Amino acid sequence: MKKFVCLMLGLFLCISLNACAGGDALSVSFQDITSAGSTENTVKATFVEEKDYENKYTDILLKSEVDGLSLRIAEENGDYVTIVVPNKDVWYSLTALIVAGQGESGKEEYQMYKEVSSKTYIIQSNVETPLKLKAVVGTTEENADGGKLLVNRTDVSYEFELKLKKYTEK
Repeated sequence: MKKFVCLMLGLFLCISLNACAGGDALSVSFQDITSAGSTENTVKATFVEEKDYENKYTDILLKSEVDGLSLRIAEENGDYVTIVVPNKDVWYSLTALIVAGQGESGKEEYQMYKEVSSKTYIIQSNVETPLKLKAVVGTTEENADGGKLLVNRTDVSYEFELKLKKYTEK
């Protein structure tokens, strides 16, 4: 009987610790909402209200499996910007890539987590390849160009893989 009770307590402790581990990683979730038959890849990031992050800034990071991946990207109801993910297997700030694509490198401004409920991006790719995304929060520091850098970053989502389709005009 003692062994059974100890075993049950050990099992309960294991389950409890695993449930708590990585709890922050569920504050932002990603969903592929690409329309059937479309070659315009669409991804939605949903931000859950989280008191711990309300005074932090947020960004989405991208990682490619292709060096020099060129994408055209637009936020929902926004204009397309051409961005380049320079190196494969390296996380890049989507905010910084978009600002660079607009010719404004160094002028990054990040949104407060509490001000974002969701973001939807439409992505056009010239190759079929996986694109990994994850959301982070952090604080900002001013950079040499007067823009902001997101520092002390913490992941607030799991890595999400979007399988990019090659864009074809209709």
